[in-house]
Amino acid sequence: MYARYLSLRLLLPLAAGLFLALPVPAVALDTVAPPAIVSPVASSLVASKFVITGRVGPSVTGITVTGATTATFALLPAGPEGSAFTAEVTVPYGRTDIYVAATDGITWSAPASLTVWQLGEMTTRYPCVLVDKSDFMLYVVRLGRVIASYPVATGMFGTPTPNGTFFLGRPVHAPSSVWGPFRMRLYRKVWVRKTYIVHVRGHHVRRSRLVRKKVGTSYYIHGTNDPDSIGTRASHGCVRMFNSQLRLLRSITYKYQTTVIRP
Repeated sequence: MYARYLSLRLLLPLAAGLFLALPVPAVALDTVAPPAIVSPVASSLVASKFVITGRVGPSVTGITVTGATTATFALLPAGPEGSAFTAEVTVPYGRTDIYVAATDGITWSAPASLTVWQLGEMTTRYPCVLVDKSDFMLYVVRLGRVIASYPVATGMFGTPTPNGTFFLGRPVHAPSSVWGPFRMRLYRKVWVRKTYIVHVRGHHVRRSRLVRKKVGTSYYIHGTNDPDSIGTRASHGCVRMFNSQLRLLRSITYKYQTTVIRP
């Protein structure tokens, strides 16, 4: 009896080792890799109709694009490392989240995401702050990308926020809590006449010339003690923001940042 017990103790580890050594069949849960989007880069400014380009794996036979208003896409001839694809999409005004997925005819990949901004025709190529009164939004644009967006309140019908190109001044302490923690004045560039004195044959002669100068307006970007007014026409012409977002705006802008306000 004892001998049989010893033999079982010796055979059990051997059987377990043989079982573990047996090959385990591979089970592919997801054989299709997500597409790699090459252009445009995330948060880019785009036209209402633009083209997305990217690459997919060699086994991919088709792609799908969701999130855009309309989309037509094509796979280019496959290479040793996969295929290139193009997708012509149409997007509405504002922010759009686009998703691109690939299939090998059996399974679908996880979608690759892309966020783009369609803000119409920009009036400047330089970094700027764009205040769009039509959708009560403020956008910070840098190097062709939207790096931040915040909801705002604008002027009432009787005291509208003016349109045009301005320059954002440095933050200064607000005189009242109505203005939030601080405010930043909007400046305009105007032509002013500058006088100076020259010496002509021993005489002082006064002359003048026109120069462009930044002149402060009565309009500001500032905070508010009435957060429910954001997203409406509520001010006397200034641009209101949530106080916390006004602090974020201060951290990503600089003195005399170009600021465009449009209808």
